[in-house]
Amino acid sequence: MLCNICNDDIFDSDDIKCSTCNEFLHFACAGFRETSFRKMSNNDKLNWCCNNCKFR
Repeated sequence: MLCNICNDDIFDSDDIKCSTCNEFLHFACAGFRETSFRKMSNNDKLNWCCNNCKFR
């Protein structure tokens, strides 16, 4: 699968999916630092919304 921002391959556990548009992004492309991303709960990841959808 490819990141919607940088168009590079996304590897397992490095992605986050927008709950609105269903696009996948690298956690870094979504604006997360690795430590913050790894600390997020599964529920928070499932309900995360990308900036494009958040500001529509």
